[in-house]
Amino acid sequence: MNEAEKAFDKLRDQFDAILSDAAQRLNGTFDRRDYPATAEAFRSQFGVELELDPLPSPDRLPNDLREKAEFALGKRIRAARSALLERLSEALRGVAEVLADRKKIFRNSTIEAARQALADADALNVGNDPDIARAVSNARQSLDQFLAEGKEDELRHEPQVRVTAASEALKAVNAFEQIAASIAASK
Repeated sequence: MNEAEKAFDKLRDQFDAILSDAAQRLNGTFDRRDYPATAEAFRSQFGVELELDPLPSPDRLPNDLREKAEFALGKRIRAARSALLERLSEALRGVAEVLADRKKIFRNSTIEAARQALADADALNVGNDPDIARAVSNARQSLDQFLAEGKEDELRHEPQVRVTAASEALKAVNAFEQIAASIAASK
């Protein structure tokens, strides 16, 4: 029995107790129609199907099929790299725009999105592209002092820090966009 089945069995065993608890906690706002009729009905709302097709060794493929497979794989890798670069650019561009315009409302979520994008970048760098890795490392080094936890008030209230951070964020965006343009040109 896999983990998902174990979790469902636990839910099924506790389903009535969970509904009773919800009815008690929500008091007059509880509406039984908002919940699945049975635990099985709840289970049917979730599902994951994974299908793996075995790939033969490339040296056993005919040349034309190998070329098509390599092209398709290259296309997917380029798309994944482009998506990562777009995510990074979007997050850091948001930081730069907010910090550059004193009238814009500064939200911690803007900084958190940039932190998260940079934190996830290594894991999302398909094939460990050295240009992307270098650009991410440079962005982290130049922005770490501004994006660190607890620096939000400094960014909010110190104009020179805002300008410097916005400038550094735009430099990183430009580096990511240059790499993205290079990937697009290599198609």
